[in-house]
Amino acid sequence: MSILDIFKRKPQSATMKEPEWWRQQGFSQSTGAGSHVSPDSALQVNAVYACVRILSETIASLPLKTYQETTEGRELVRHPLSALLGQSPNGEQTAFEVREFLMTNLGLRGNSYAQVIRRGGRVVAIEPLNSRYMDVNRGANSELVFDYQQPGMPRVFSGGEIWRIAGLSSNGVTGMSPVTQARESICIAIAGENRPPSYFLTALRFQACWNSPICSVMSRLNT
Repeated sequence: MSILDIFKRKPQSATMKEPEWWRQQGFSQSTGAGSHVSPDSALQVNAVYACVRILSETIASLPLKTYQETTEGRELVRHPLSALLGQSPNGEQTAFEVREFLMTNLGLRGNSYAQVIRRGGRVVAIEPLNSRYMDVNRGANSELVFDYQQPGMPRVFSGGEIWRIAGLSSNGVTGMSPVTQARESICIAIAGENRPPSYFLTALRFQACWNSPICSVMSRLNT
């Protein structure tokens, strides 16, 4: 990829501070073939799409209930969080949709985030956030600061405002993107799916010739 290709691309975010913007523009590790694999392009691979879909829909469909610890073990209780986690975390999405979205972010980008909205100390809503626009830093007091740079509505959250789930991590804070870790294999799969069917038909044709004087003459003529 040349430097001109970078400027020809249409930016997906209006701010260069947003970390995913840099990855989309080519300022990240590419594959051995020189191609750039993103979570969006990885979904073009049938195996990636199927794995993410199965994990997301399975986790989203599991029952989620609230229990309270007792001296004899635990018991099911009616808690204000039960309706949020089991029915509708906000006024726009069902619990299935929110958990499916969070799991999709976790499967593709290694992290999932949601804003916890409180009123009077009580949780009243849970709004899922796209991990694509989230950047996690540490403030002056060493506490985590969540810089959310979604186009048109950038916000900065404190640790108490965010419910986060991190996948396999190398720093104990943010998870590693499965797509980034498997980018070489995904790149090969994308290249294979982009090949026309005629390519594989031609590649599977075996040509053979008996060792005879005629073949020797034809071989010399072809070279």
